[in-house]
Amino acid sequence: MIALKSLREVIGAMMRLRPYLRGGRRLYGAVIGTALLAATLEASALGLMGGVVFLIISPAEVAMPPSVRWLQDRLGTADRNSLLLALSACALATMAAKNVVLYVSTRLSGILKRRVTINLRRGLFERLQSAHLRFFEETKAGEITSVFLNDTARAFTTLETVLFATQRGSMALAYLGVLLLLSWSLTLVALAFAALVAFPVLRVHRRIRDYGTSVAGEMRHLAAQLTESFAGIRVVRATNAQARQLAKVDERNAKQAIADERYICLAGAVLPTMETLAAAAGLGILLAASRMVERGAMPADQLMTFGLVLMRLLPMVNQLNSLQATLIYQGTSLVALEKWLGMAVYPERPFGSRAFEGVRDAIVFDKVGLTYETGKEALRGVSFRVPAGRMVALVGASGSGKTSAASLLLRLRAPTSGRILVDGTDYWEFTPESWHGHVAIVEQEAFLFNDTVEANVAFGAEKAGRAEVEEALRRAHLWEVVEGLPGGLEAQVGERGTTLSGGQRQRMAIARALVRRPQVLILDEATSALDTVSERQVQAALESATQDRTVVVIAHRLSTIRNADHIVVLDGGEVAEQGSWEELMARGQAFARLVQTSGAQRDGAV
Repeated sequence: MIALKSLREVIGAMMRLRPYLRGGRRLYGAVIGTALLAATLEASALGLMGGVVFLIISPAEVAMPPSVRWLQDRLGTADRNSLLLALSACALATMAAKNVVLYVSTRLSGILKRRVTINLRRGLFERLQSAHLRFFEETKAGEITSVFLNDTARAFTTLETVLFATQRGSMALAYLGVLLLLSWSLTLVALAFAALVAFPVLRVHRRIRDYGTSVAGEMRHLAAQLTESFAGIRVVRATNAQARQLAKVDERNAKQAIADERYICLAGAVLPTMETLAAAAGLGILLAASRMVERGAMPADQLMTFGLVLMRLLPMVNQLNSLQATLIYQGTSLVALEKWLGMAVYPERPFGSRAFEGVRDAIVFDKVGLTYETGKEALRGVSFRVPAGRMVALVGASGSGKTSAASLLLRLRAPTSGRILVDGTDYWEFTPESWHGHVAIVEQEAFLFNDTVEANVAFGAEKAGRAEVEEALRRAHLWEVVEGLPGGLEAQVGERGTTLSGGQRQRMAIARALVRRPQVLILDEATSALDTVSERQVQAALESATQDRTVVVIAHRLSTIRNADHIVVLDGGEVAEQGSWEELMARGQAFARLVQTSGAQRDGAV
């Protein structure tokens, strides 16, 4: 019952994942059809071989079986030697045809698997790309990579097993049909023995399923641990914690290997056990058949053919039982993939179809609230205006809601209350292409891809030419650095831009924003990673870049907000006060205290 339940789970998952597993109904039908044809041809070949054996061992006075007499009538010969050669040739030709058809079936299975492989990985990547931001905040990068590579690989093995089982199952059904035609009563006896043989194996399948789940889980944990260790290699080495990380990896690696070993031991016991029990069942069937021959209920030549077909069927039944264990073990990944492919798609509320072409009047935060899934309120009743072509600064202590406001403006999250309006229109009504085509951000931690300088700057603006990339780099005061790199624009920046300094990475991120010529520019502490000299250079670039654009600045440094047209002070997710620099300083309240605490009047940090 456990095995049947596990198989139902796997098959149910496959049925629900049909959009991702679809490789062509006709192709799948062709796989089954060719497998059935191969089984029919092999059964025919075995019948002909039975005739050959009959002619060799039976006396001349014994009446020939119907199949031999039919061939003898067609050949028009009474010579046993000629008939023997003809039967042998027909048996060989039929077996060769069967192998050709089986090869075609295998090739079709390969094509089907390739199509499904592409569809499944593409579908998973699309779903991950569309997943809510909280998914990536709560899930380790290594676990995601492990699911994408390891679990999909095991899912492909599951599919391969299903296709192979379909072939073998189709052939087994064809053999069973032949056995029923030869003797339905003896076939029922054989089925009864087969049921007794299969029963002991069912107890193993529950543990196999559990080990499959355990191996998949440990593999994801191991991948997450490896990714985290390598991503934080600088911290690991700086704190001399290599031994600690190695101990963690050893622990995860051992757990995964032990679970895998247990599965191998169990799975390895299935086939020999089945073969031993099948041999016992075969002897029982032969004893029952001998009684039938003695009573005259079954001719000897028919028993011979029955025995040949049964000999081909029993190994196939053993193989199907082994495949069942493999399917249960590997199928746990398919069930896990179903959960990942069924994750909620962001946004729950669809974007609209209007084209965003820029801000003409103002962006308005109207009593905006944001509550995270943990229940934490990041913003509560926040209201302020960002006039077109002006610069508005958001300031406040860490955790005050500044970056949350930027995430909302980028539409990475949706407000849980209130509205964000652009010229009176809910900003959710604009298409993703037009909105993100006109809104750019430079974040505190610049992320660069392991690609060339040009590809990183032009990321998201692939239509930008080399001249535009060069101009953006010049405006970000980075062109001289790029010219000095081996290969210039074609130079590789390394994983996360490791070949560049922190300030250079930040300026490259600024160049990436500038090359898109955005209508709305968000600067999330864009100069925090720069030294004093670089900050002056980039600040000059930003001053020219922000002209004729609507700009939202999130900063701690005075240099980035001193010239802001309007300043919004956030405290605990609420607007504490807002106004110009002079107005806020004159009030002597939250902003003035923030300036005084940070020493902004002295060193330029707020």
